Amino acid sequence: MPIWVYIYLAILTISSLYSIKIFRAIPFFWIGETLALSFVYAFFIFSYYPEKLPHFFVYPMLMAMYVVYWEHWVYKNFFAFLMPGHIVTSKELITTMLITFFPLVYIVIDVFMLYIKPVL
Repeated sequence: MPIWVYIYLAILTISSLYSIKIFRAIPFFWIGETLALSFVYAFFIFSYYPEKLPHFFVYPMLMAMYVVYWEHWVYKNFFAFLMPGHIVTSKELITTMLITFFPLVYIVIDVFMLYIKPVL
């Protein structure tokens, strides 16, 4: 894997640990955050080591849906925590998620293309 992957995953790991610290009052928050982070790690492993890719297309699809749902929920509540009284708009959420997860979007598309390549 390239060095940028290790840097990106380290930043995401530190961010997840910070989120767990902030939201420690929410029961079992750490389980959801750990699961989302492990799915992100799995996407990078699938992309750079295609032999580890699951045979069934639904697993990566469900993983991607969970990561998007979880990060949407975390960012929505994180903004509410940082700026009490501020109503978070969907434009703010989408912009933040796209900036933060642009490399992940690239990798997820690459993983899904691995399923389509044998068909083409």
